[in-house]
Amino acid sequence: MVYSDTTTKQGIVQDAYWEAGADANSYPIADVTRQANIGLDEAVTIILGSDGKWNFDDTNATDLPIAETDLMSGQNDYSYDSEHLTIRYMEVRDQQHNWIKLIPLDSTDLPEGVSMSQLQTDTGTPSHFKKMGGSFVLLPTPNYNMRLATEGYTGIRAAFQRNIDYFTTADTTKQPGFASHLHKFISLHIAEAYCRAKEKYAKAAKLLEQKLLWAKKIENHYSYRQLDTKKRITPNVQVKR
Repeated sequence: MVYSDTTTKQGIVQDAYWEAGADANSYPIADVTRQANIGLDEAVTIILGSDGKWNFDDTNATDLPIAETDLMSGQNDYSYDSEHLTIRYMEVRDQQHNWIKLIPLDSTDLPEGVSMSQLQTDTGTPSHFKKMGGSFVLLPTPNYNMRLATEGYTGIRAAFQRNIDYFTTADTTKQPGFASHLHKFISLHIAEAYCRAKEKYAKAAKLLEQKLLWAKKIENHYSYRQLDTKKRITPNVQVKR
């Protein structure tokens, strides 16, 4: 469903107006858009909690959720973009240009009596990484360069969960970045927020009930969409004695 279609009235904005009994005068587009983006956040939260073997990505994105950068000798601290909600995996190239998947490290994984600062003093080919706020630390610290401009290869590669692409007040044909048959969730959220703000509590309660049903549809869709995965039934063998 497109965001706004004033000609055929088939957009999310128009559907929200119809559900709420509102119009562009009583419900300005700036307020509608703010609530649409809150609804997007809710939908993505449901999807990320349901999406098991598939990695959800916004369908508005024009590239794959993979980023690469240079590996610098002596540098173990690297920052990553704020749009990356989570890092799914990280790799570095060794000196033979092979990709090596890094093992995520948590402070609870450290041997007793060993501190993170101790590990950071080691040098060599990184084998682990630790996320710290908006950056990550490679362990051990690399003792070689792998730079695109000089060595001809980037040295770090990460697959990430990027943030959703939000709506603006000027959007028309743009759509939410998840399965199109579930977009009704957004218009219901917009309408429910309006009714609550206008103290139309009975109407808001009915809209919330519908919204929760659509939330369940989102959860079910993203929980069971790995249709190409072979299902197996394992017999429970009992040995007679």
